[in-house]
Parts: sequence; C-alpha cells; structure tokens
Amino acid sequence: EYEFVEQNGITFLVRILSNLVRKDEAKKKQEKKTDPFGKEFNPFLPYEEDLFVADISKTHLCLLNKFNVVDHHLLIVTREFEEQETCLTLQDFEAMWVCLAEIDGLVFYNGGKIAGASQRHKHLQLVPFPL
Repeated sequence: EYEFVEQNGITFLVRILSNLVRKDEAKKKQEKKTDPFGKEFNPFLPYEEDLFVADISKTHLCLLNKFNVVDHHLLIVTREFEEQETCLTLQDFEAMWVCLAEIDGLVFYNGGKIAGASQRHKHLQLVPFPL
C-alpha cells in the first residue's frame, strides 16, 4: 500500500508497511528461541528453503525477504555468520554486483541495529526498480 505526498513542490512516494507488525511479532518470538547450547536463533542458519532464490557465490546466497517492503524484495546473505555491524567486504560487493547484473534495482545495507537492521547475521537488501 502506498500514497503520494507533496511537500514544497516535491512529490514523495510513501509506503505503508503492513508487514512491520508481522515482523515485530516474529522478532519477539525469535528473541525467546535459543538452541540447546543457549545460542540465539538465526533465521539464516539454516534459512527457510521456501525463501531460497539462488546461490550467488561460495560466500553468499539470495533469499526472498520474508517481511518485504516491495514485491521481489531480496536478501543477499552471507553463508557463514558474520556480524551485521561489520564493514562490507570485497565478497559482499562481488555478490551485490552479481545480483545487480541480473536485476535493475537498489542495494542497501543497514550496518547494525542502530541503522535499522533486525538481524545480527550479515545481509544486504535488494529492491527492484521502479520503487
């Protein structure tokens, strides 16, 4: 759902994110889950097979975003756990490049919780144009 808002002669597209309620509920459930060794639940290890899109490289894979903002909202996820707060690596940029060669879109990275990341496991997000 979206609407256009005009302010000072500039028109903005504003999306209403109904998925955020589901995302908040899922996050609360996730915080309660731990494995037998007391480790936090990680939705990417293992990932939900129904969300799998493609193998990108030896270091990354592509998943559908379960809490998408737009249709075909994708995640570029590291195969091994890396903290979301770490800087992007050459392998992250290579995975991003592979995806952008196939999909005309915008890639963004929320570098940690303060930047809006909801998961500790490193992932970039890809949304296709037009937004």
